[in-house]
Amino acid sequence: MASHPAKIGMVGFSAGAMLTLTTELSGGDAKPAFIGIIYGPLSAVEVPADAPPMFVALAADDPFSGGGDFGLINSWRAAKKPVEFHLFEQGGHGFGMYQKPTTSTGWFDELTRWLAMHGWVGGVFQTVTHVWIGPATYVKRISPASYHVMKSPAECRDRIHS
Repeated sequence: MASHPAKIGMVGFSAGAMLTLTTELSGGDAKPAFIGIIYGPLSAVEVPADAPPMFVALAADDPFSGGGDFGLINSWRAAKKPVEFHLFEQGGHGFGMYQKPTTSTGWFDELTRWLAMHGWVGGVFQTVTHVWIGPATYVKRISPASYHVMKSPAECRDRIHS
């Protein structure tokens, strides 16, 4: 399978979202085509001139960042950089780890649509069935409405080859 650097992005959750943002803001040669911040920090930042499009998903009831301001979003907008922001009413911190009876369960579908809209993947629901999210985190779409998140490296490896 050929690698396309212009289609390689970085998505992080919680502390991984901090790493994703730090990589973009001060990662030197590391220049992802897009970044995804899932229940991560939303403090205002100085946006680099070459900042990529950003996808953000957060639950309003997240005890760590849900009650704060949206400085990160405002910073990206002020820099005239593309940003997609989803503030889900409920989901808490960690809503991406398993299905919940809340609208935050739709975060993966929203991310998939956004990736397709920008041309980083094929049509919605057509080619995105497996996505690496971070170190030893792998998401497999089971159906348009459900997905499975695996955490152990062995589980990830086994799923890739199944």
